[in-house]
Amino acid sequence: SDLKGLESDVRIRANRVRVMTSPAAYQVSHLDALEAESIFVMREVVAEMERPVLLFSGGGRGAVFEVAKGVARLGPRVIVTGRTPIPRGDEPWLELDDDAFDTFRRSEMLRCKREEPSLTPVQFNRRFDVYVRGRELWSNLREAFSLGLPLQYEVCDIRDPEAVEALTEHVRAQYGRIDGVVHGAMLEDSKSLPDKTPELLETTLDVKVQGLVNLLEATRADPLKLVMAFGSGAGRFGNRGQTDYAAANDLMAKVLMAWDHRTPPEVRCVTIDWTAWEDVGAAVRTRHMV
Repeated sequence: SDLKGLESDVRIRANRVRVMTSPAAYQVSHLDALEAESIFVMREVVAEMERPVLLFSGGGRGAVFEVAKGVARLGPRVIVTGRTPIPRGDEPWLELDDDAFDTFRRSEMLRCKREEPSLTPVQFNRRFDVYVRGRELWSNLREAFSLGLPLQYEVCDIRDPEAVEALTEHVRAQYGRIDGVVHGAMLEDSKSLPDKTPELLETTLDVKVQGLVNLLEATRADPLKLVMAFGSGAGRFGNRGQTDYAAANDLMAKVLMAWDHRTPPEVRCVTIDWTAWEDVGAAVRTRHMV
């Protein structure tokens, strides 16, 4: 409902909104994320507050984690979120190196194919993605813990307004406030438009647009200093196989622009239109499309 209320403001250009396109693709490793524009913007905001609390949608995996990790190095308390449950820690596949994990994938595919001969590679990959996501999340959280970073992970489906409300209440109960919101959650499935189902189109838009609206609604009463959205160069220029993703990012940026028009001047609203990162994130999984 609030999204409809924003539609009249979408065309208004607010001078305080910066929609930025990042430079050439980043090669992300160790502290390289500190060089990103998002870190630069957050550094300015962090400097104005004492131990701020920043809530990320997404951030357990991919490029959003690299940014969250870089921000946590600056001192803020960082809460990252995602739909993937944290593994128990005793799953044998968590400790496999990349080669062994590929071997495990092939053996699982053969086992599943024997049990279900009609199983397609696409169907298998969707099932196996549970292991891929869990393994990456576990590795990232273990890295953050080993570095002593003030970063924690909470399970939340950003599309669910009640879940987002519960998440923000939990963060306030822990830390007393929320100072900034970073919307990094995304879904991207590159394929030609005729191959995209209505469900995929709806979910892609929901994660980016409804997810942002849910965050804004849930933090309406918080004294925010920063609202940052992770967009994409596809939202500015388009990209083959990403019609829905491009539209979702473009609309998300405009929603944030409209929201900024309604907020006090001290709230920094920024959309960063990322290009592809070198070794991490969605572009790695769809490198041939980018």
